[in-house]
Amino acid sequence: MVLFYPEIDAQCNNNGYYDGIKCICGENFYGSRCEFIVNEIRPDKLRTAVNITVKVWNEKFSQDLGKKSSETYVKFERRFKQQMALVYTKEKIPSFEGLEIISISNGSIVIQHMVLLDTYAEEYDSIVNEIATILKNTNCTSYINA
Repeated sequence: MVLFYPEIDAQCNNNGYYDGIKCICGENFYGSRCEFIVNEIRPDKLRTAVNITVKVWNEKFSQDLGKKSSETYVKFERRFKQQMALVYTKEKIPSFEGLEIISISNGSIVIQHMVLLDTYAEEYDSIVNEIATILKNTNCTSYINA
């Protein structure tokens, strides 16, 4: 009688590991010993940001808008984020993840903000162009007093 013992000491390549039965390969490798690399490796998405400046014409700047802790700033920030979320919708910019106000200054009201994106590096330039196009063709008017 011949007994067969499975190979217990399998050598898996490319950081694969042996689970007692077979090699478990990493995301970008395959084969019985993880010896082959997949044809296309797609990097993970990156959190990126686009710096944008917009101007609000139908409101007047107040000194409280320069103080992040003021009630005026907090209300304006909430309203601004709500309105800009309508501009940067997931339908128009699928990688949109939110925005952060960098500064608010005088000149009617000038808002510097970052549009936060989860995107692949190779798509970044086309998304920036899309945002620029959307903003050039957008005139937001809000009468919400929050």
